Amino acid sequence: PAPAPAPAGPAANARWFAYGAGMDTAFGGVEGAVRVGVGFIPNFKVAFTDLPVDAAGGDTKEPNTAVASIRRARDDQVFGAIWEVPEEAGEPDGSGATPLMRMAPIIVKSELPKIELQGSALRRLHSCFAVVRTVVIAKGSTKGAPCLTYTASSGTRNDSDALPSREYRLRLCAAAFRLALPGLYRASLESFPSRELKVKIDQVLEDETGAKSGKSREEINYVRVSLASACDSAAARALEVVRPDPLYLDPLACIAAGPPAIQRAIKTLPMSDGPRGREYHMRIRYVDDFVRSSIGILEDGKNDHGNGEGQDHIKQLVVLGAGFDATAVRLGPHLRKLGVKVFELDLKPIILIKKLFLLDVLSDMELGHITYVPADLRSGDWIQELKRHGLNPLQRTAWICQSLFPYLSEETVKNILQGIHTFSSGSNALVLATVVRKNNLNMNHGGNVARIKIEALRNRMQGKSGLTEGKRDADGEQLQTALESLLEEESEKGNLETPQKFWECANTVPYFKSLSWKVVHQGTQQNCRYPDGIYGYFGSSAQGTDNNKRKDYSHLSSSLPPKIPPKTFCVVLSNCEE
Repeated sequence: PAPAPAPAGPAANARWFAYGAGMDTAFGGVEGAVRVGVGFIPNFKVAFTDLPVDAAGGDTKEPNTAVASIRRARDDQVFGAIWEVPEEAGEPDGSGATPLMRMAPIIVKSELPKIELQGSALRRLHSCFAVVRTVVIAKGSTKGAPCLTYTASSGTRNDSDALPSREYRLRLCAAAFRLALPGLYRASLESFPSRELKVKIDQVLEDETGAKSGKSREEINYVRVSLASACDSAAARALEVVRPDPLYLDPLACIAAGPPAIQRAIKTLPMSDGPRGREYHMRIRYVDDFVRSSIGILEDGKNDHGNGEGQDHIKQLVVLGAGFDATAVRLGPHLRKLGVKVFELDLKPIILIKKLFLLDVLSDMELGHITYVPADLRSGDWIQELKRHGLNPLQRTAWICQSLFPYLSEETVKNILQGIHTFSSGSNALVLATVVRKNNLNMNHGGNVARIKIEALRNRMQGKSGLTEGKRDADGEQLQTALESLLEEESEKGNLETPQKFWECANTVPYFKSLSWKVVHQGTQQNCRYPDGIYGYFGSSAQGTDNNKRKDYSHLSSSLPPKIPPKTFCVVLSNCEE
C-alpha cells in the first residue's frame, strides 16, 4: 500500500519499523521501547533523500545530510528492525505537534547523530520527516501487521540521485550486518557508493569517455562495454560473498558492482544452489587455489619455502583484463609476506575507477604489493607497459587470463600468447586460462560488441523488439535479445570479425600447442556432474590435487542432468618441458 498520513495518535500496538542507519538503536533511548525482531515492508525500496540542513539556517558537522528513505517499488522490499514503542513516547519540540510527530527528534538523532542545530532550525529539520502507516511482515511470518514508520522528504527538491556520505553508508551497512538482514539485501545496501566517491568516478568517466576525451565513438563504446562487464562480474561475486558459506571473500564486489548491476544479478540469480548454480564462483575459487599453489601456500595456510623448493615458486603474478577482480586483495597477506609482486592490467578508465573503489574500502598498506598497469590488450605495446612498470622477464611468473580470450579476436589472443611466450623466454612461465562457452553471439564475436552503436541498440530495443522506453523484461533478456539480433545482422553484412570457432573444448588444446605452449593441466565440466566437489568439476584429468582438499568442497557435490554440454574449460600452460 502507498504511504498514508498517520492518524492523530499512535497505533494501538505502537509498533514502529526502522530501516535507516540507526535501525538497531533508533528507539533505544526511549523508556519502555523494545526491539522485537526484524522484518520487511513489501513493495518499497530504499532510496536516499537530501535534508536541507543549510536551508534550516544552522551549522552541522555531518559531512552530508542524505539519509535513507523509502519509495514505492513493485516487487521490492525494505528490511529493518521492528520496535514496540510506548504510546506516549517522543520529545516535545515546542511546535504543538501530535505525539506521533514528536518522534521526529528521536528519528533525526538516530539518523544524524552529529547534527548540531538549535531552535527553529532544528524544528524545520524535524518537519522533513513524515510519519506514515504501512504493513510489516516479521521474520518467520507470512502475514502482514500494521505498523508506523517514517520517510524523509525534502519537499519539491529533485533528489532521485541523492547518495549518502561515506560515514552514513558505513553506519547503515553495519546496522544491517548486526541485525543479520538477508544477504541479498545487504549486498544492495553496500552497492550504493558514497556521494564523495561518485563524484570522483564521474570525473574519471568524463575525462576518459567524455566529449573532450579525444576518443573515437568505437573506443568509447569499448570502454563502456568493458566497464559494464566488470560491474556485472562484480555483482555476481557480491551475491556469493554475502552467503553464509561463501567460497571466497571479496571486499570490492558490492561497491564495484553498483546498484543497477546488483539488481540485474538478483533478478537472474540461478534457482539451483548446487554446483551448477555456483559454477562461476567455483571457477574463481579454483583460480585462487592456483595462485596459492603457485606461490607455495599449503592447505593449513603455511608455505613450503622452508623445504628447499622455494626456488620453484613464482615471484610475479600478472592478471590480464583484471577488471574489478580481487584475487590480489584476497591473497594479499600471503603475497606480501612472500614478496610476490602483482601486476594488474586493464583499460585506463577501469584501472582508475578500481583504484578509487579499493582506496574506499582498504588502506594503502593493503595494496602495496599491487602495481596497476593501464593498457589495451588489443594494442602491441602492453608488454612494454608491463616492463616499464617493473615486470621482470627473468623471474618466474604466473599469468591469469580468466574468461578473457573469448571476448577478444583470434588475432589478439594469438598476439597475447606469443607475447607472453617471447617475454618469458628466459624464465618459466605459467598461464592459467579459463574459457567459458556460452550460447550467445556476443561471446562468439568477442570484441565486436564494442562496434555496435549505442543509438542502434536503443532503436532496436524500442523498434523491432516492440519494447517501449522504461518497459522491463521479466526475464532480464531484453538487452541480450536486441544485441544478438544486431550482431547477427552486422555479421551478415560483413561488418564484424569472423566468429571464433576454436573455443570448443576439443579444439582449444591443439590451438594452444600450435603456439608453442605445453599443456600441464586441463579440465572441463564432465556432463554437469560434480562427484568430488570443486576438483571433480574439472574432471579426472586434474593433476596434483590433494584428496585432503576435497573435503572443503564436499557440500557442493551434486548430480545434475547429464545432457548439457561442457560449459567451462580450464587449462594451465607452461613454456618449458619441466
